[in-house]
Amino acid sequence: MAKIDIKDLKGGLNLQEPSTLKDNQFEILNNFNYDADGRLITRRGITNFGNTVPNDKPQTSYFFYKNTTTWLRTALITAGTSMYSYDEGTLAWTSIKTWLTEFEADGVTRTRWSFAVYLEKIYMCNGIDDYAEYDAATDTYTTVPAQPKVRYLAFLWDSIYGAWDDTNPNLLYATDAAAVDGRTLNANEVFVGWETDWRINCIEELQQSVLAFKDKKVYDIAWDMSSAKALDAENGWYWERSVKRAWNSLIYFNDRWFNTLKAKAGITGTTAIQDEPLSDDVRQLTSQVSTKEYNSTIWTYILPLTNYYGSFETGSGWSPDTTLVYSTLTKGWSRHFYPAHYDYGQYEDEDGVIHYIMTSATSNQVFEMETGFQDLSSPIQCELLTKRFDLGEAMLNKTHTAVDIQWLKSEWVEIEVDIIIDWEVVGGWTITDDYANITSSVLTIWTRPIGSLVIWWWAASWDDVDLYKYFIRFALYEVWTDIQIRMKSNEIGAVWVLDKLTLHLDKEDVDLFDYQNIW
Repeated sequence: MAKIDIKDLKGGLNLQEPSTLKDNQFEILNNFNYDADGRLITRRGITNFGNTVPNDKPQTSYFFYKNTTTWLRTALITAGTSMYSYDEGTLAWTSIKTWLTEFEADGVTRTRWSFAVYLEKIYMCNGIDDYAEYDAATDTYTTVPAQPKVRYLAFLWDSIYGAWDDTNPNLLYATDAAAVDGRTLNANEVFVGWETDWRINCIEELQQSVLAFKDKKVYDIAWDMSSAKALDAENGWYWERSVKRAWNSLIYFNDRWFNTLKAKAGITGTTAIQDEPLSDDVRQLTSQVSTKEYNSTIWTYILPLTNYYGSFETGSGWSPDTTLVYSTLTKGWSRHFYPAHYDYGQYEDEDGVIHYIMTSATSNQVFEMETGFQDLSSPIQCELLTKRFDLGEAMLNKTHTAVDIQWLKSEWVEIEVDIIIDWEVVGGWTITDDYANITSSVLTIWTRPIGSLVIWWWAASWDDVDLYKYFIRFALYEVWTDIQIRMKSNEIGAVWVLDKLTLHLDKEDVDLFDYQNIW
């Protein structure tokens, strides 16, 4: 008897040929996360954050900053022709600036807003309206019309850097270091490359270097803004929101899809940085992004979960509608189904709790993600489908005797299981509490205990839930060539965790041939 015993299910989503996947990879992995312990768990949900924005337009940009001296917290959001700030006490969004240029979602005419903080004041730009300073302490929005109308800002090396002024998209601007404020953005400038059809898309810091990124090149900027040196003639990216930093590397989206960028220790010059593709397993999705949609790609990184969330547009609406999640812990992918959204962010409340923000691309409601166990009063549809197990011998008969599944699950939740043999469902079962050890002790999941309260419909928005272990064996005795296991749930409050999967198979000695090919 052959026995496939899978204790490590960190392989993640892989959209290649199902029979060639690793045993711990999945053909479908929808609405799952890998937690900080590397376990596969149904993702948490989406709820509303604050009141609706008093504007019928979607929110295209979000920014949060906390003053570490006064503890003043400022959340800004743009919608239509106005910018709003958030009041935690009333949950209201209040206008701080009107008559701004409305974002046009064509990927060229308008860009979204970019922000940077310098000496406790917020500086902002969108490439069309005047460069501006916002003092949250006095609620004062001040335009600085003499400055270039750049599209991107970054605070690096004690200066604010700005790039992509439509009049000269190859100029990089910077304030003086230790300047009295950030109003003089054009105090220094350097010409970055001679490519007439490429522009500076982003400014980032990687270890000891300030890097300016264009469509196909990366430039190292001298600390005194005296020069810009090309480092990589094959690398680049298209959009500042596709970049997130973790430790000593950057993850981003370019025409090779999702990549990570690292600096090589002790090396300078054109080979000083090294990129590595991350998205080969999910290329069927990422390859659907058209060139004109590159600059609508957005990322966020949630450190406690060690997860990157990358969202992109697979159609032509410039509003990301497809989300892939990459675990930096397990290196595995999963797919999340969220409403179309324009931006990610965070908000830290007065108790120090971090809320993970998502701005809607279709409504005037701001969302909070990774909270509770439902999506806006709807169940989270979780589904996984294993690889197609054929023991590497696709044309050899096997007797599938049994499938064992060990999981954790919340009480009152039902999990549907289908056993698929040769592309046909040969058995469908429902796992209920009859198979769970309800008298077992409460288990810890994620980076903190799930808690002491059993979750069901009336408590679905809470983050407390008991998880109970169960074991179930499905007897089959089916003779075919390959087998897959599909599991899914569609209930509010459903929480389950994959622990172990075992397949029992007997090989047969008879090879299979189409009788028409036997002479």
